[in-house]
Amino acid sequence: MITRLSLPIFMVIGVDLTALNGSVVNQVLFRPDKSRTGLYRISWEATVLVPDAVSSTLGGINGFQVTYTDNVTGQRLTTPPPTATNPSATNTSNVSGAQASGSVQVDSAADSDITFSFDYLSNTPGLMSYALKVRCEYIG
Repeated sequence: MITRLSLPIFMVIGVDLTALNGSVVNQVLFRPDKSRTGLYRISWEATVLVPDAVSSTLGGINGFQVTYTDNVTGQRLTTPPPTATNPSATNTSNVSGAQASGSVQVDSAADSDITFSFDYLSNTPGLMSYALKVRCEYIG
């Protein structure tokens, strides 16, 4: 049986972080209220502003991850780290303008924070700097 839904899609919140030179850990993005439980699409894009003199990895080992409370199970879950099948999740180019991006969907419960983390690796810790943009859309 197929149920067709006509749902509004709208941006809930956007976050722009600039001149970052370390990992972002458990940054609160949004807390859904009871009227907006359900599916959210979180899209992100990161760009190297200043590369390391030797090497760096935009997204590090764990890339971009979202932590949320699942609307069905009630469990606190974290989206998986990047894999070989998701090559845009990190970038080892180590040049100004190098980019990594992606999108994840989560079925979030109400009254529980949706948070995000973004990993960082630099041969000289703190030398590579980058910008990170995150957008959250309610899609039903």
